[in-house]
Amino acid sequence: PGAAAATSVAGTSYSVSAPSVSGPLTFDVTAAAAGQEARNTVTVLVNNPPALPATLVSARVRTAYNVALPARDGDSDAVTYALLSGPPGMTLSSSGALSWPMPTGSSAALALRATDAYGPSTTRSYTLVVTNSPPVISLSPDGRVAAGAALSVPLSAKDPEGGAVTL
Repeated sequence: PGAAAATSVAGTSYSVSAPSVSGPLTFDVTAAAAGQEARNTVTVLVNNPPALPATLVSARVRTAYNVALPARDGDSDAVTYALLSGPPGMTLSSSGALSWPMPTGSSAALALRATDAYGPSTTRSYTLVVTNSPPVISLSPDGRVAAGAALSVPLSAKDPEGGAVTL
């Protein structure tokens, strides 16, 4: 925001450096010929790219991953999203719905791009952590056992993510 000075003038082209913050940029253009001068004040809107989150919420192995990316644009422009790379099966809608039906492994590399309605974009790479909860063991001991006698305890185990459990 504010005024800017020309950085170069060539024929009919006038170049200025836009500031790094959004808002109006105003500059004057003056042309002179045969002792006459014309002046015009120009105001343009400096548009910054949208923001992507610094990190993503972790996924759970074998549990559908669904995250809505926040539409954050400092200029309040509409934002569209694209998945540039990611694990097999991962999708990203243009409105920011990131989905992975069956996360696997311990992590996944992905790259996203957010673009606002006027063209500026931001690209960010992530390592999505995929967690795997330990099995849950259930024991049902039957009261007491005599010294030296065999003990029989019903036992079961379940994987919270639905995987096979070996006892």
